[in-house]
Amino acid sequence: ASGPFYVTIPTTGASANQLTLAWSGPVGASYVLIGGNVSPISLNLGTSGTLDIGLAGLLILFDGTSFPGSLFYNLGPGGTSSQTFYLPPGIASGNLIGLQGAVIQPGFTLPLLATAAFQIRI
Repeated sequence: ASGPFYVTIPTTGASANQLTLAWSGPVGASYVLIGGNVSPISLNLGTSGTLDIGLAGLLILFDGTSFPGSLFYNLGPGGTSSQTFYLPPGIASGNLIGLQGAVIQPGFTLPLLATAAFQIRI
């Protein structure tokens, strides 16, 4: 899917201030999550997708390709993983950060598969 998309995090109800990320791919594959400003100009990664986060100010938030992230950011026995984050109550409304992930697939036709980028909003 092409992005970027906009994800609004609710501030009330059962899922207030929660963001859950779900990953899937080959069993044991590492994944990476980057953050920064969503860019109006995508960097074409060929058949792996596009990079929709601007290179200026780019942050690596998860990196499962090297220690210590390799202990945590990899897909489990079913080829899935997920994390739930809780944002602080009373956080100011507006756009927070753009996020985009990639599943690393060495030995596959596509060695990297980028997710669609998304902008987190409160």
